[in-house]
Amino acid sequence: SLGEYTVAETDQIQSLDSAKILPDSLTCQPRIFSPQGNSCNTHTNIYFVLDQPANVSIQVYSVSGQWIAEETVFNAGKQAISWDGTSNNGDIVAMGLYVIAVTAGEQTHSKVVNIWNY
Repeated sequence: SLGEYTVAETDQIQSLDSAKILPDSLTCQPRIFSPQGNSCNTHTNIYFVLDQPANVSIQVYSVSGQWIAEETVFNAGKQAISWDGTSNNGDIVAMGLYVIAVTAGEQTHSKVVNIWNY
């Protein structure tokens, strides 16, 4: 036998418009990374904490425009998303600074990361 499996039905998450990202909870680690590898991490992890379930928009902006826009429902508590330095069409983005903006309800928090493709 390869293992035991269980199929279960869970309640659907109800997002709330009044949800907030807890102050100072947004971090991006590492802040400098290389999608090409190059003796560096190949992605950054985006961490934040919600006080209640929410629709969350995570967007990555460069000097030339918006690269990634993702919206999904998250439960309350600690969240972690990974960005591998690629655009919506899967291309590695150009070297430079990128702003990661996380929005829940009327509140947006942002951090800057650096893509280093040498």
